[in-house]
Amino acid sequence: MKLILFLIGIVMILVGLVLFPLPLPLGWIFLIIGTVLVVSTNKTAKKLLKKARRKWGWLDKIFEKTGKIIPKRFRKEIEETDPNGHDEDDDEDKEDEEESRQHTAPAIPRKLSRLDTHPRYRPPTRPRS
Repeated sequence: MKLILFLIGIVMILVGLVLFPLPLPLGWIFLIIGTVLVVSTNKTAKKLLKKARRKWGWLDKIFEKTGKIIPKRFRKEIEETDPNGHDEDDDEDKEDEEESRQHTAPAIPRKLSRLDTHPRYRPPTRPRS
């Protein structure tokens, strides 16, 4: 089934490219629907679309509008290509950062003074960034 959807998507993209110069917006419609079909069946295409949406804001706006009117099955695929949304690659990067933190040398404890042990002592706060 995925292969059939992928091929239909490719054909729709090609038809959209042919119809694109016409004054009617049929080319855009075929391009967007074809892209949604290809992205829903191919992980590489999903990554490429996400990079393209990050690079070109106008393309991101088109797919945001498209995501509101397409069926739920394909809406999920478009939401996953949102450059501002949740990303599995970001989760992997966070896990890598946590692992690298675990392998660093532990902090050397500083020597406590009398003020540190005083009941009214408040440690200095770090400015939030």
